[in-house]
Amino acid sequence: MQPFDSISMLERAAVLDAIAGPVRSLVSKVLPNRTVRDVLHGTWLGHPAHPMIVQVPIGSWVCAGFLDCAFVPPKPAAFLTGLGIVTAVPAAAAGLADWSELHPEQQRVGLVHAGANLVALGFEIASLLDRVRGRRTRGTRSRTGAATCPGRCTRVGSRRGRTVCAWSAPGTPAPSGCATAVVVHGPATAPAPVFQVRVRDGGVEVRLPGAG
Repeated sequence: MQPFDSISMLERAAVLDAIAGPVRSLVSKVLPNRTVRDVLHGTWLGHPAHPMIVQVPIGSWVCAGFLDCAFVPPKPAAFLTGLGIVTAVPAAAAGLADWSELHPEQQRVGLVHAGANLVALGFEIASLLDRVRGRRTRGTRSRTGAATCPGRCTRVGSRRGRTVCAWSAPGTPAPSGCATAVVVHGPATAPAPVFQVRVRDGGVEVRLPGAG
């Protein structure tokens, strides 16, 4: 089996749609405001927000794991564990905002990814509770369970969104002569080039922006 075969299998798993539909509806109700969703997408930043935010909880938990291995005093590892749990909330919100606007095939993979991360988060919460109660060894075992959750690192990369020509009226599609399309709403976060295309003698010809 090739590395991405499992992802292709998940994309074809239509049975997941029974879960994806209600979750998508819930996300739409929780995040009805387009401006809020664009903030979570990272449109204002020009870069997807979710993959940036997740570095904080992941980095915190990895560092806590190293501290456990080094047998340093328990408080720094407990603090990093808690920091990861707190910052996992905005990371999940940004991820759900992106996920809710993906194609069904991508949503199936994203659903498994989210489920695995929820299980991992549960292990991290259990780890923190054990540490607070003075059971560091047990807390370390819980972190090991979080790190081994299958599908935790499955990522769906999609920059799908709506763009318009910078020189056209708001809300109108980019015309064929436009050189650049600007972002209107997420999950797209960066302008996309627009190419002139024509069909000649059964082939497709594309002119690069600025080419003569």
